[in-house]
Amino acid sequence: MSYNKILFGLALLTLGVTSCKETEVEFDQEKYDAALKASFPVQNVDPTHTWSTVGTGRASILLSGDYGTTYDVGIYLENPIRANHATLLYEGKINGSGSLYATFSYPVADTLLYIGIYDQQGRGVAEAVRIENGMIEANIGIGNATGNNRAARRGPSTISVPYQDWNDGGTWKSNDYSTDPSTYQVTEKNFWKSDLLNYDNNYEGYFDMTQVSSDHYTILDYGSNNEMANGSQPLYGDGKHFIVPADKSVTVGKLGWSHGGQDRVIVVKGTLTINDEVNLDIGKSIFVEVGGKLVINNTLTVSNNSRVVNYGTIEMNNGHLIIANKPTITPTIGTDDQKTTYAKSMYNGGLVKEGSNNSKSTIEIQEGGWNYYNDGTININCLQINNRTTITNMGKIDVAVGQENATQPSDVANGAHHLTLINACNASIGIAGVNLYIGCDGSLLNCSTGLNAGSSSKYLFGKQAMIVRGDLYSNGLTLYGLEDAGDYSVFKVTGTVNEVNGYAVGVTTGYVYCDFNYVPDDWNGNQVITKMMKHTIKENGAPNSIIIPNDPDGCTTIGFNPNGNNGGDKVESSPLSLRYCFEDNFPSPGDYDFNDIVMTLTPSVSGKVLTLDVSLDAVGASACLAAAIRVIGAGTADAAVVNGFAKPRSNFGTYANITTDEDFVTKGSDKVIVLFKDAHWAINPTESSATSGSPMRVFYNTVKDRNSAKGRSVSKKTARYTLTFSSEALAQAAAAENKFDVFIINPSGFEIHTVQNGFKLATVLKERENVEAYQAAYGSNMPWAIMLPSTSTNPFKYPIEWTPIGGTKGYVSGDGKVAYDFENSSFADWASNSSNASDWYLHPTAGLVYDEE
Repeated sequence: MSYNKILFGLALLTLGVTSCKETEVEFDQEKYDAALKASFPVQNVDPTHTWSTVGTGRASILLSGDYGTTYDVGIYLENPIRANHATLLYEGKINGSGSLYATFSYPVADTLLYIGIYDQQGRGVAEAVRIENGMIEANIGIGNATGNNRAARRGPSTISVPYQDWNDGGTWKSNDYSTDPSTYQVTEKNFWKSDLLNYDNNYEGYFDMTQVSSDHYTILDYGSNNEMANGSQPLYGDGKHFIVPADKSVTVGKLGWSHGGQDRVIVVKGTLTINDEVNLDIGKSIFVEVGGKLVINNTLTVSNNSRVVNYGTIEMNNGHLIIANKPTITPTIGTDDQKTTYAKSMYNGGLVKEGSNNSKSTIEIQEGGWNYYNDGTININCLQINNRTTITNMGKIDVAVGQENATQPSDVANGAHHLTLINACNASIGIAGVNLYIGCDGSLLNCSTGLNAGSSSKYLFGKQAMIVRGDLYSNGLTLYGLEDAGDYSVFKVTGTVNEVNGYAVGVTTGYVYCDFNYVPDDWNGNQVITKMMKHTIKENGAPNSIIIPNDPDGCTTIGFNPNGNNGGDKVESSPLSLRYCFEDNFPSPGDYDFNDIVMTLTPSVSGKVLTLDVSLDAVGASACLAAAIRVIGAGTADAAVVNGFAKPRSNFGTYANITTDEDFVTKGSDKVIVLFKDAHWAINPTESSATSGSPMRVFYNTVKDRNSAKGRSVSKKTARYTLTFSSEALAQAAAAENKFDVFIINPSGFEIHTVQNGFKLATVLKERENVEAYQAAYGSNMPWAIMLPSTSTNPFKYPIEWTPIGGTKGYVSGDGKVAYDFENSSFADWASNSSNASDWYLHPTAGLVYDEE
């Protein structure tokens, strides 16, 4: 955006000069804030917003390894065992057994990170860890010291399972099933965008009930104690939705509906306790928000296209949750519409248990066709399957029995005929019955008492997947593994084998290593040995030990490594980059396309040297802009320019925004790197043909028509700087995002900094006499600069020229006028509530962001 076109001047906007002295300035903060609010494209901005998308984390890693072995330790955004390319947040070494403490930068939207450890042969282990309050902790064993050598990274795999299609004359065909857990991943957005409920047109989603007119919902709040006696029935009035506010705790008996009750919703932000039998039908559903809680003290029946969607906590105190009717669409597996059909069912994104009184709590699925999707933790007594059901587990399931009153595997025979279990992480079911089992890469199913495999059951194993069970009760079972020996899986039976139909036992395909404490004494049992146990842990070349993963958080342990397999090379990786996007008009309002200057900073550490790679990606301004980086606490480091940006020619005259000719300036305990005085010359060192003695001042890399009169497409320009510290620890500490204050300076001498880390108030190279007044202006919560995480495979896409980054004021949702307007995860959602939509930057609107390819 043209600087002169937007800049109104302080005197015109908000400042009144009360004397002829420049230092005596009267500043109207209220008027200034009102002007900014009116100009900013998002209304109701979160007053506590720090506009932070990248945070500084701390790691504590304890490793038990082999003496004399040096291990490479990395913290990654992606799973380094499974990924073809990963983003490296930190890299260090541990010799033998020891600990490592690290500081690293990470996208705050990513709550799950991975610790990758590789030995000298390239054998790798990956542990998934959740970051909480900016901290990750891990205790990892690797090497012969634990007998836990893990398999190296491999690509996704599929398993083909033959079947007879009787609709096609008994023709033999095959279904392909993926063992990559990401194939089955469903996000919460899938449940809102797939006709989950028929909301009225004024309802935009449950995430922000303030968007719903009071005409369309009723606050569920009865009596001074917010409590209704058992037997009383609060009613949906005239088809309204219910909402339990975050500060309310409501106890009800029965729930009833007046006319217009179909497709109505109870949104639980606080606590809703149900003490009597309740039946949800014809689309009457309960949504438990993050921070909300549903307490079931009796029986809750969900039927006739209703839903329970949980993002918070469901506490079942001897409660009974019955899934009584199937959805309108029959679920499928392994097809393109798979995620859609999951969205027609139940979703658990949080905990289905809090509290200790849980001995008889049951989830019962009565009729077929349901999919249950778990991305959190289910901890109940019984998960009873009475008809055809698919359960997809991305988190942790901890269930005592798979069928009510079951005491041995034969007691769950009915469920075994109906259940398809897709296990991507960790499932523990004391007694279970499964017909089709898909054990994704790195998964664990533990049935400590036993398992009924059912008639003609098929169990599929991904890379380093494992089933551990007590007794095996089967009426025909086939095991399917992967064809590469390095991708083997484990089928471990600690009890007896009761195979009642030896003819039906299928021959194992692929590498499934069987470990049975079993000596057959009948013909059926011998069929298990000859057909199913194609590979055993006792044969030459089998794994040297079988370790049951210690996986308290679900899906954190990734695989094993058989003898003789040295694994593979470490995953290809690149550091996390920080992309800075600026508006140049401070302190006046801008057009908020955040492309006046776009720069990317990529820090990396090798020994005592911190290397800063800087690319100037775009210049969407006509004004002369300068830029610099203040590195906090690096004042004593030795600084060097490996290659810098092009410096302006002497015939261009003097530059007022940065007057020094030095590449580095020491300011107190900080080091300031002067990047460039003229952004146009830095990105395209070409003189203007129209005005000799000055750079060509057009838009670079911000317009759709890349070679128009208004803008040009040019290659990014890069520079490299190094800072050498007195120790490796100091270099690592200086690489965190909160150590980098990247800023630009406009022609009026205003420095424009990011809000996060308190940098917005800084005056680094341009001191001003009336600093108090300007600092008051800086104190407004509106941003003129934002910093986004950016990776080599997924760089942040900045808006094209004259396209606001997002907005609510003057824009209609979904009309294509703003760059980031993804439903329920837009820039506006994030701007109005900093705890929401933290991943907004991953969802650009096609055609409204600059395509760098």
